[in-house]
Amino acid sequence: MRNLTFFCCLGAFLLSGLADAKLGSIGIDELIDGSDAIVIARVSQITSAKVPAHPSRSGNVVYADAIAQRTLKGSVSGKFRFLAQVDFICEVTGAVKDEDALFFLRRDDDGSLAIMAFGHGRMPLRTVDGKLYVSPTSLIILPKDVPTIAALDPSSKVSVELARVEKLITAGRRTR
Repeated sequence: MRNLTFFCCLGAFLLSGLADAKLGSIGIDELIDGSDAIVIARVSQITSAKVPAHPSRSGNVVYADAIAQRTLKGSVSGKFRFLAQVDFICEVTGAVKDEDALFFLRRDDDGSLAIMAFGHGRMPLRTVDGKLYVSPTSLIILPKDVPTIAALDPSSKVSVELARVEKLITAGRRTR
C-alpha cells in the first residue's frame, strides 16, 4: 500500500507541470471576450482588508483604487476599485501603487471588479523607444504574428506594443 501511495504521489508531482501549463494558459482573444471591462489605469492606492472564512480565500484581501486613463471595453471610467490580491494558491493577482497597467476586469455578481484569469489580466505598461508596451504573463497566448520584445518583468517572457493589443480588442468588439 505504501508503494502504491508513493507512486501515485510521484506521478501526480511529475505530471502536475503538464497539467498546470495546459490549464493555466489562456488566449488573448479569450481574455478579451471574457472581460467585462478593459482599462488602461494608474493604481493610486492599495488597501488591505480581512475577509471571513471562504473556501477559496483566507486571511487578507487587497483592493486597489485606480484612475482610468482610457477605457477600451466596458463602462469603467474615472476612479474605480478592484480586487487586487487574494490568498489563493493559483492566484497571481496584484497591483503596484503608482503603476500604469492594462487591466482586463470581470464584474462579479455583487458588482465588484476583479482582475481576469486569476491575475493574468494585469499587464504593466512601459515605454520603449517612445512606444507603449504591455507585458502579459507567460500564460497569456498571443497570436503568432504579433511582434514582441524581451520583457523586463520576471513573470513575463515578452512585451507587446499596446497599439497591437488595442487592435485585437477592437477586432473582438467588431465580431460580436
